[in-house]
Amino acid sequence: MLTLIVVMATTLNTKAQEQMAFNSTDTMNIFLLRGLTRESGHWGMAFTENLMKEFPNAKLSFLDLPGSGIYNNEKAALTVNGIMEFMRTREIENINKMKGKNVIMATSLGGMVAVEWIDKYPQDFQGLVMISASFNGICRMDERAKKEIRKEMFAVMFEKDMKAREMILLKINSNDTVNFNSNLNEWTDVQERRPMTKANILRQTIAGMRYSAPENMPDIPTLIIGSKGDRLVAETCIIKVHNEFGGSLVWHETSGHGVPIDAPEWLVSEFKIWVDREQPIVAAR
Repeated sequence: MLTLIVVMATTLNTKAQEQMAFNSTDTMNIFLLRGLTRESGHWGMAFTENLMKEFPNAKLSFLDLPGSGIYNNEKAALTVNGIMEFMRTREIENINKMKGKNVIMATSLGGMVAVEWIDKYPQDFQGLVMISASFNGICRMDERAKKEIRKEMFAVMFEKDMKAREMILLKINSNDTVNFNSNLNEWTDVQERRPMTKANILRQTIAGMRYSAPENMPDIPTLIIGSKGDRLVAETCIIKVHNEFGGSLVWHETSGHGVPIDAPEWLVSEFKIWVDREQPIVAAR
């Protein structure tokens, strides 16, 4: 009997390993979700081009929070669950059509939405990448938003000039002084095309501040990205998030909060390493 159990266990383990096998040449669907006050246009061309180069067979789907991007005229929900349900209602048909494996890569508030999504609908995604994400109940308030940066965050709400507001946000998010002006022009152009209201900025902020991560998060391959140069979120917060969710944790030494902007090639490289070697992803179907 014991021999039979050992044989069965070995067979199941072998099948599980075969099912987990995954590399960047396989079919993969990457869902990209930006965070607070940002939209799909804020991933930046450098990041997007590098991602397409490293994953030529992947299908990219750019997601927007209500109140941002293509949904900039919608009223953002005051809860992360409400935000998530809004988005899933509009994306589920697309998700159901997908063949292969679905990975959601999300920054900041987007990370909270991704966690809520996976908690409520674990069948939708088979991999999670969180960049600079913080959570109420896991991190202290001064870890989620450092004291020295809060004045700048409040200034966003009271700044009337769009370009000046984007400059404040870029300074909060980016440590890249070389490309600052070109990034500012790109961000300003995005906002001019799809402006976000101050009311929706406030509503998204409230949703993020109130949200607490689920107690029993589904076991899903997870990559957590942090930067030691982040002016907004403390290193200790990222470490606590990793301790809570598990998976792999990698650090950029100098990037700001907006890693896709400051270190696009590095981010894609770390994602590729995770997919190919560190965290093989369970087949979706």
